[in-house]
Amino acid sequence: MKRNISFAVLLLGLCMMLSACRSQTKMAGEESLSDSQKEACTLEEDRKTIRIPGIKDSYRLLVINDLHIVETETEREIPKETKDEIQARYESFADTSGVASREQWEWLSDQIQDYGPDAVVLAGDLVDFYSPENLETLKDGLDKIEVPVIYTRADHDYGTWYIEEDRKTVKKQEAAICDNSRVILQEFPDFLIVGINNSTSQMTKAGLRALKKIWEKEKPVILITHVPLDSLTDRGLYEESKKLWGDRALLWGKDCYYEPNETTQKYLDMVLGEDSPVVAVISGHLHFPYTIQLNDRITEYVFDASYKGKLGILTVSG
Repeated sequence: MKRNISFAVLLLGLCMMLSACRSQTKMAGEESLSDSQKEACTLEEDRKTIRIPGIKDSYRLLVINDLHIVETETEREIPKETKDEIQARYESFADTSGVASREQWEWLSDQIQDYGPDAVVLAGDLVDFYSPENLETLKDGLDKIEVPVIYTRADHDYGTWYIEEDRKTVKKQEAAICDNSRVILQEFPDFLIVGINNSTSQMTKAGLRALKKIWEKEKPVILITHVPLDSLTDRGLYEESKKLWGDRALLWGKDCYYEPNETTQKYLDMVLGEDSPVVAVISGHLHFPYTIQLNDRITEYVFDASYKGKLGILTVSG
């Protein structure tokens, strides 16, 4: 009997030791950033202020856009040619120190709470293309954020260029991460953040109806759209985009790359009209920063691509 008890105790001890070793190995593997990579990660802050007369408090919003996360590790069988292309895109989306967007996101998501934000705006193209691995990497970072996140997707967030997947499944998996409605609403006591999802496509009639209901709240609106809007009074952004993007004005507007249909034109008229509650527009897409007046009341802030190590910081105050 004593021998049986002694053997059982010994066996239990060995099991506990093996379990501890496995746990230590897992914990060591979870740290994917080396010390040198952490030291190489830097942020260049682009600070802007939006003034809304009459609001009592001050708010801080962080803006991240065009990060283009590329996760190269996968258990899926993919052709070598595709692997090589994915690897090339991974290497192309890196800051001046050579830190790729995937590693930048792991580091940046650890820093976000230190800024004391009231919300985080993800203004499109956070991943370079849809894949379960890219979404999982994005989600790992989002899980660290303790404030509301407004994530307006664009073509890269939905793009299935390197994986065969139906659009319904993609949208379902996207919705599991963040609100994936056509129009996203985040309310604050003094103003509203309204996100236009999938802004590389035409506005839908359902989206237009949702906007009309939001307008009825009669609160100031900060509009988030990945694709910028063309100004009614200034051709500066139009010309700059054409200069840097092969003679293409990658904006929504007349004679632009994104030419509005009837429904989208109604949306633009709602945003830019005299009775519009919109006080500012936040966008990305162009991979360069620009600030422009859309009309005599609305300023548009185009933020540079975050894969370059850029972070937008917006202060909203009276």
